[in-house]
Parts: sequence; structure tokens; C-alpha cells
Amino acid sequence: MHVLDIETIPTQAKEIRDHVVGQIGAPKNYKDPVKIKQYIEAAEDEIWRKTALAGTFGEVWCISWAVDQGQPLVVTRQSLEDPEEKLLEEWYDIISYGQEGLGTPTWIGHNVRWDLRFLWQRSMVRGIRPSVDLAIDSKPWDDTVRDTMLMWDPKNYTSLDNLCLALGLEGKGDIDGSKVWDAVQEGRWEEVAEYCRQDVERARQVYQRIAL
Repeated sequence: MHVLDIETIPTQAKEIRDHVVGQIGAPKNYKDPVKIKQYIEAAEDEIWRKTALAGTFGEVWCISWAVDQGQPLVVTRQSLEDPEEKLLEEWYDIISYGQEGLGTPTWIGHNVRWDLRFLWQRSMVRGIRPSVDLAIDSKPWDDTVRDTMLMWDPKNYTSLDNLCLALGLEGKGDIDGSKVWDAVQEGRWEEVAEYCRQDVERARQVYQRIAL
């Protein structure tokens, strides 16, 4: 089994950022130029940050994974200038080593279907052919992807932190997904990588508790 988690950031391409924020305006009842400016700036930042939620425009910052009971590994960008494609190619080189002829891995993680599709989308954007099957077309009833979020409750979103709390497992530290971009901007890259690595370990522990 391959336990997986990724962390993502908003688009770093100026032309895409300009595109997604270009239609924002203040409500018509705003008359004060200062308040109009403050409203637009806040709205632009919010919608830009939301690009991190989908692989069409968002980017991968780091990837962590563990094979079977092995220690979680992580690859991460080292700066905002570090190319996303370099990260993806490095991960594919590592994850596919020794996997020739072994077929599709069993992917495990919390909301891991989202992670797998994000990786596939960014690979397509960067012109990279995945060297391992990301199982984006797998059926919900097969065992190619074992998503602990859907295993726990297929109709209602349950966060990994809440699930760990319910199961008596260790929860998150000071960083959660909503704080990743701020931490990256502050240069706290090792903390983000460690958070990603810990999520892999938490997801594996959850899976071991609830797997049928």
C-alpha cells in the first residue's frame, strides 16, 4: 500500500492570478475610495488563495508518502522559485523505482482521491507523463483507492483531525491546511514538510483502525 498526502499553494503565475482576480469589484453601496480599495484587496487575496484547492491553477508544494509500514518520506520545493515540475519529476522518479510490472499501487489517504487528481492535473499542466498509475479513473467499489474520509462517512466531510480525535489518535500540531500558504510565505518550509509527513502517518493509523 502507498499512503499519500500533498500540500498545495495558490498559483504563482502572474497571468493566472490576474485572470482569476480581474473581475472583482466592490459592492455598489461602497462610496469611500479607501474602503473600496480595502474590499477589493481582501477579495483578491481570498480568491487567489482558493486557487490552491484545485489543480487547474493551484500548485503542489510538497508530497509525502509511505510504502506499507515504511517511514513516511517527503519531497518539497525549497523556495517559491523552485519549479513545480522539478518536484513532480523527482517524486515520480522515486515512487516508480522498482515498480515496473507491479501494476497500480493501492493508494491510501484521507481525501486521497483529491490528492491523486491534483497530482495528475498538475502533471498534465507541466507536460509530465506520470510514471505510476494515479488511479484517477478507479471505481468507488474497488480497492485501488482506499480513502479514509469516504470509508468513514461517504456523505459528510470529516476532517482527519476530527477523525483522529474521535479514534483517540494524535491530532495536528500548529499547522493545518488553511495555514500552509502563510507558512510557505514565511519560509517555514521544513514545518510544512513535517506537517505533510505527519498527515501520512495519521492517515495510515486511521486506515489500520477502520479498514475492514
